Amino acid sequence: MEKRGSWEAGFNLPFLETPLDEEDPFFTKSFLLEGEESELLSFFDEYGFVVVRDVLSAQVHTFTSPQ
Repeated sequence: MEKRGSWEAGFNLPFLETPLDEEDPFFTKSFLLEGEESELLSFFDEYGFVVVRDVLSAQVHTFTSPQ
């Protein structure tokens, strides 16, 4: 059985260290959906993913959170 991993399956994938969030360095950089579109797209183009914050309202968050 072939193992999946850059060192085991012969892939040569670069390791990219992602920028950390300025307010909480335990998390990666995040973006607002509105007002940061160009930065969000540039980050996605470079790293292949984005974290979008404040998508859910506080009311929806409270409703969907377990008691």
